Amino acid sequence: MLNDPTTISSVARLIGETLREDYGIDPHPLFRDSRIDPDKFQTPGSRVPFSKMNVLWRLATEASGDAEFGIKVGSRVTPGDFYVLGHAWLASETLHGAFQRLARFMQVLSTARSSLEVRLESDRCTLIETYANRVVQPQPAAMDAGFAALIRMCDFVTAAPVRPWRVVLPEGIDGRGVNYAATLGCPVEFGDVEIWEFSKADVETRLSGSIPEVADAVDAIANEYLSSLDEGAVAR
Repeated sequence: MLNDPTTISSVARLIGETLREDYGIDPHPLFRDSRIDPDKFQTPGSRVPFSKMNVLWRLATEASGDAEFGIKVGSRVTPGDFYVLGHAWLASETLHGAFQRLARFMQVLSTARSSLEVRLESDRCTLIETYANRVVQPQPAAMDAGFAALIRMCDFVTAAPVRPWRVVLPEGIDGRGVNYAATLGCPVEFGDVEIWEFSKADVETRLSGSIPEVADAVDAIANEYLSSLDEGAVAR
């Protein structure tokens, strides 16, 4: 798996939907050029090689001509697009629990490894993502989509919008005309490590859709899914 990272195919579908519905661009030539089979999108949990996704992100961003293309893709996300991780997120008791599941099951989204740590402190909850173990570097638009998707996923489960106090994004993606502060609803800085700081009170508020039994069941399914990815990698 380290030599052939993959990402969940629903991301490619979202890219295609955004091109078609927001820009009037037929995505099929781009799928063809990036060697991605759209028929895969019909199979829940199907995967696409990360290298092909990187090509698709580059081609789609160029075709859109929009610096905020990735933000628009991430803003379309629904929990179902994240397969078992999305269902576990919906059933979590609190945002803190949802963040912990994101850290545990990040490879559902992509096996191009990074590390996410969730720290609960006296007055805040901090998410820290590092990239020391990342196998390949994603396109900037793909990273933008992830930032917007996190905000979107929070909005799916909270009664009122929850926004971070402060965000530090990776250096190298700034200066591209993306209004991160407006998208994330807070001050944004740039540094070596990605950091999201939320109010502890916000992330510990019980979510109305919480079903602990469902969350536990989906956790088990997510673990089985990740195990199947490891087994598939060994077979390859």
